[in-house]
Amino acid sequence: MDKSDACILQILRKELPPLTDDDATQMKSSILALEKEVDSLERQIPVFEAIMKNLQRTLAVSKRTLALRRAALAPIHRLPQELLVTIFQCCIPRDHAIPATLGDNVRWVLLNVCRSWKFILEGTPTLWTNLVISPDPCQRPLTQPLEKYLSLSAENPLWITLSEHIDEHAFEDNSCATFWEVLSSTTHRWQRLRIHCIWTPIDDIITKTAQTL
Repeated sequence: MDKSDACILQILRKELPPLTDDDATQMKSSILALEKEVDSLERQIPVFEAIMKNLQRTLAVSKRTLALRRAALAPIHRLPQELLVTIFQCCIPRDHAIPATLGDNVRWVLLNVCRSWKFILEGTPTLWTNLVISPDPCQRPLTQPLEKYLSLSAENPLWITLSEHIDEHAFEDNSCATFWEVLSSTTHRWQRLRIHCIWTPIDDIITKTAQTL
């Protein structure tokens, strides 16, 4: 605290005698000077706030530009398409060892990484020929993702795995006839069919796939 401020506090607390006329005149001059200083500082604040916002926008743009340039140098972006396809094939489970619904599959994750990966995945039918169908009653219907799979697989032979979760009657409770109609429409392309069911009789599964033929 300034010495003069300490004296003013003592005067206000009646610890010192009141200001003299000369002191009051000096105090008024000091007040005028401080009012001008406060007014000047208050007018500068919006200016510096605008400068700060502009700096923050410039910083954000620079960070995005830096990230893009660093990403462009990442080795993954310089791999040939054939090698990427091989890597994708290693990421995709080949049978019922990793049960997942059609709508919750690693392929969808890879599709959403970037445009180039999406282009490669959608342009490589062999990446969509291995269908592990493991319905989950709590998740969305599988007809739409199944149609997507079959469309992207073109006319290639299909490896179909029907896998039921241990604690769920997934196939037994699945009454969506459209799903079975879509699946059965590709039987001429089936190269292999595996059925792993705990609760639903295999005869019921075969009936569902055959009744629309």
